[in-house]
Amino acid sequence: MRRAAILTSLLLPLAACDDGLAQRQPTRPGTVAAALADPVPPGSVPRGSLPSAPPSAPDLARGRDRFAIHCTPCHGIGGNGDGAVVRHGFPAPPSFHAADKQALTPARIVDVLTHGSGPMPAYGDRIAPADRWAIAAHVKALQAGRAEGRR
Repeated sequence: MRRAAILTSLLLPLAACDDGLAQRQPTRPGTVAAALADPVPPGSVPRGSLPSAPPSAPDLARGRDRFAIHCTPCHGIGGNGDGAVVRHGFPAPPSFHAADKQALTPARIVDVLTHGSGPMPAYGDRIAPADRWAIAAHVKALQAGRAEGRR
């Protein structure tokens, strides 16, 4: 008991010491402290965030614009898998008009946009969730337009 009292009397004053060094030292990148110290940039999309349901009325014009920016290099303007990268030797992605791709739900298209699939990279960190839903709506509109054209 006496030993604990002596130890406490010696260590207690040290615990109150603060030379301010801890506040002056920068946090190491990649640590939890660094992540907590940095504010989240405005407009950033949290990793793994995805609305559980599509917006009530996805903006088709915005979806067409975002599709043109992010998707046409590989999938082509019409979604046929004939984008510019194919002409430069990259493997052709599947056409959105193939039977198995016609069956994709908008939620599955958003999931593929978010997480990637096969050779397609994930775009979850580059495309906002609402824009992913708008792109999915545009893909479904492309498919519907092709189906109507065949009738």
